[in-house]
Amino acid sequence: MGIDDFGAAGGPHALKAPPTSSQLGACAQTVEPAPNTKYTLRGWAQGSYACLGVRGGVTGSAWTSAGDWSKLTVPFTTDASGTATVCLHGWYGQGTVCGDDFTLS
Repeated sequence: MGIDDFGAAGGPHALKAPPTSSQLGACAQTVEPAPNTKYTLRGWAQGSYACLGVRGGVTGSAWTSAGDWSKLTVPFTTDASGTATVCLHGWYGQGTVCGDDFTLS
């Protein structure tokens, strides 16, 4: 995983996750928004089988397999803990996925 200045959707940098044949390429961050509240995760993703998702007491995801940048939207509601993990990942052996301009509202 890393931040690269190649091919960003907006600005000079993008998140890059290169999967291998035996491992998902994945980047994740735990956030603590308010409990029992509706949110929408938005971001841009690029690559074969790129997934923007939420896990940890909540679930939701959106996929793209486009070669160009695609805007993905993931609505979800937090549980009583108010903790969620947002993630970007690519599928085994399908090439590098990139993500950019993530927002949680």
